[in-house]
Amino acid sequence: GVFGGNITNCDSNVDITYASNQGAVWIGGLIGQYRAGTIQECAYTGEISAMDNTGQAVAGGNCGAFHGGTIDSCKNAGRITCETNDLSAIDVAGGIVGLANTPESDVTGTIRNCYNEGAVSGNYVGGIIGYVDAYKCDIFVENCYSSTMASGTAAQGALIGQNDEGAGSLKVQNCYYLTGTDYYGSKA
Repeated sequence: GVFGGNITNCDSNVDITYASNQGAVWIGGLIGQYRAGTIQECAYTGEISAMDNTGQAVAGGNCGAFHGGTIDSCKNAGRITCETNDLSAIDVAGGIVGLANTPESDVTGTIRNCYNEGAVSGNYVGGIIGYVDAYKCDIFVENCYSSTMASGTAAQGALIGQNDEGAGSLKVQNCYYLTGTDYYGSKA
């Protein structure tokens, strides 16, 4: 299911390994899917390894799939790895959020004051967000930084791996990164 309440002052160092042939999976160091609440002052320091042989694997240090709301003052220092053997599928990994999308026209997404120190690898990979889909509303990334290299086979960015804009758009402000040449990998 999708959680939509508030999460505050939560730390997790649990290692998560997931392997399946069941289709799409969303894994986060704190929560798998999240919508319309606030995650604040939380940290993940474990290791996530997600593998799906038949569909989409999405993982993020704090949240796997973020469907709007606010993530504020959170960090990731864990290793995030996503893989799939299905060449038509998409695997997505992000230091803070794997997939950030806005499927509702009344819920924007904001990620601010967050940082990533953990290694991130997969297909679409970003130091802060692996894949952005601003389908109906804007997604804001403010005052964030990533100090590690994101390693992606399709798109990789020091902050954002892939940026797909719909009716909304991605707005990045006052963000920094220490490694990588571009803040986003590709824009569709």
